[in-house]
Amino acid sequence: VAPRCPLDQVAIDKDKVYVDKAFQKETDNLGVKCSFSARGCPWTGLLLELMAHMEGCDRMMTTCPMRCGVEFEKRFLEKHRNDDCPKREIHCQFCEIRLIAENEAEHLEICPKFLVPCPNKCKRREVARERLTEHLENECMKQDLNCPFASYGCQFTGKKKAMKEHVAAKQLNHMEILCAAVKQGDKNRENQDKAIQEMEKKMLGIERRINGLENLYGPQLIWKIDNYEEKLAEAKSGKKSTIFSPPFLTNRHGYKLAMSACLYGDG
Repeated sequence: VAPRCPLDQVAIDKDKVYVDKAFQKETDNLGVKCSFSARGCPWTGLLLELMAHMEGCDRMMTTCPMRCGVEFEKRFLEKHRNDDCPKREIHCQFCEIRLIAENEAEHLEICPKFLVPCPNKCKRREVARERLTEHLENECMKQDLNCPFASYGCQFTGKKKAMKEHVAAKQLNHMEILCAAVKQGDKNRENQDKAIQEMEKKMLGIERRINGLENLYGPQLIWKIDNYEEKLAEAKSGKKSTIFSPPFLTNRHGYKLAMSACLYGDG
């Protein structure tokens, strides 16, 4: 669509349009306010200076350079970058590792230094996650503990104070439990020694069998001919002039052979 004059609607030929330098100079020297004066920018000046001011005006909207998607006035760039941007790099206040701000909540779920409440709500109240087990086993006065002799059969459980009293009062019982455990250990060891001896006997037998099998793979062949007289008679009659040995190997990965014998000669 061809441009038209706003006053008389006559079509404008851009090739016939020229710059009125006098009028341009007049307008360039007009006094103006910043386009963002409504946002508080106090700048005023000449129209020809406006574009240069706009390029650096801190009231102009801009987008976060770390690509978080937030728009704000340029004057808030440093505050956003340092305090508000979810893409900014921060240090965990508990373990001091570096991470992205938007991942902080996820990190705190596993951070070993993060303070977590004692599940028993004892006087300590909060303890580092990595020390929680140690706290429950050695410090928390409200934690139910197993007797130190639980692995030997004592079934008592109780709070730390009650446990101290139990250990002091049941020393004889615990000694009896330990003696029984030692006896049972000796019995188990005797059974293991017997089992080891049986296993050694089996291993020795297997070793002998293996040595015997290895001898079969050697270069020597001992061929025992059973019923020799009968086989010799068959050879003389021509019924079976040749006999063959059992097959054997020249070595473990060698040729498989068999020996032949003509007991009455071959011709």
